[in-house]
Amino acid sequence: MGRRVARGVLPVVVLLASASAAVGATTPAPDLPDPVDLGGTRVEVSTNPQEPTPLTAGLWADTLSGPGAPPANAHWFSYRRTMQYSSVLVGVTATSSADSDSLDVTVFDPQGTVCTQDSTSSNSSIPASAFGVLASVPPDDLGATEDPCVSADHLDVRVTRGSSTAEGDLPIALRVVEEAPVRGTEEDLPPIIEAPTVSAPDPTAPSPVDGATSSFDDAPDLEPGATVSDAVPEGGEHLYRVRLDWGQALAVQVDLPAQDEATVEALVGDTPDVDLTLFDPLRNSFDTGHDLAVTDESFGEEAVSLFDGTRPVTYLNRFDDGLVSVPGDYWVSVSVAPPYDPAREPVEVPIEVTVDVTGEVGEAPSFPEAVLSGNGERGPDGYARTTPYLVDVGDFRAEVSGTPDVADERATGSEGDETDVRRTAGLALGAASLLSILAGALLLRRRVSRPAAR
Repeated sequence: MGRRVARGVLPVVVLLASASAAVGATTPAPDLPDPVDLGGTRVEVSTNPQEPTPLTAGLWADTLSGPGAPPANAHWFSYRRTMQYSSVLVGVTATSSADSDSLDVTVFDPQGTVCTQDSTSSNSSIPASAFGVLASVPPDDLGATEDPCVSADHLDVRVTRGSSTAEGDLPIALRVVEEAPVRGTEEDLPPIIEAPTVSAPDPTAPSPVDGATSSFDDAPDLEPGATVSDAVPEGGEHLYRVRLDWGQALAVQVDLPAQDEATVEALVGDTPDVDLTLFDPLRNSFDTGHDLAVTDESFGEEAVSLFDGTRPVTYLNRFDDGLVSVPGDYWVSVSVAPPYDPAREPVEVPIEVTVDVTGEVGEAPSFPEAVLSGNGERGPDGYARTTPYLVDVGDFRAEVSGTPDVADERATGSEGDETDVRRTAGLALGAASLLSILAGALLLRRRVSRPAAR
């Protein structure tokens, strides 16, 4: 396993923007579409690493402050395992009003050393579009039960906003999923495929479909081989959903026509940037690593196409920086930059989206028939070998899909003791941190997620 660093060491990402860009990004035209609502149950958070906010599996909402450095914009959470030797997956998604923003999520063992860390930055040309980051524990090896990151009954999570010129608040959502431990060795599992090999899908006769503008949960499901037509306004983002099972890979093509005469006149010479982004089931935007990927183009005088594709979903991907390692809901995002001139009325960009799912459905990894709790006692109710993913309290599934709406249960306490944990997550724990977190250090298994890479 790689080196670890002590709790409290944080890389400070210095993001610079010109004054004109900052003004344009922070004062958008009033008629631009609203950013995607990230959802989640809001929690009162802690800036004190000694008193982290307890979370259960589920989707949680928070807001990071800015600009500035930690501790004010470093929020601390803790997660208590329900299954011994389980994997804990933490995805954090954000939408920013600035053209230079960043997220960092770091997971610590109980001794305060780093288990894993990841960071990403927003899309500078389309700042209001969603971007995400993912931390997965264990980070290195299958079956390393002697590692405190794997054997500990709880883990601490720090979410930070990088120091930047960004003004205002940064809304975020945390998705926490716990996965049962896998039995066997690496030799028992499909081998790692080093890079995506899928090709651009062939478009078919398009059917009109409205992509989701309000939330990930509202995204329409696209069938493999389908082509849909839509129109995304400048400054807007549309989401579509595709399900992947074990052994399957996703390929996406987005076709943009050439501007027609009316559009040329309305745009006054502008050529809006259009971006294609893929999100995994933890709502992390990721770089697929496809050699032929084209994920940003301009809506201009000539017709163009965007393309991206993933590796097949395999368990071992997570140990090779491959982020398609769980079956479930994957999202396709198409976003368009706001008008260069904020006084100009936005136009709609017509698009055609074609998706394809390749590969035969493979066998799931071998999960145990029964599991113990995180502290070695009787395991949780509801677990079964065929439903190894805990996506919410008491909600085990075969894949990481959907977002259970249990707000009423959390409010009324209808789940007894389990709801007490949720209620605890809503207590006001915020306090001024007494620690001065140092900038810069060597970090374990740093990965750059998709928007930061392109």
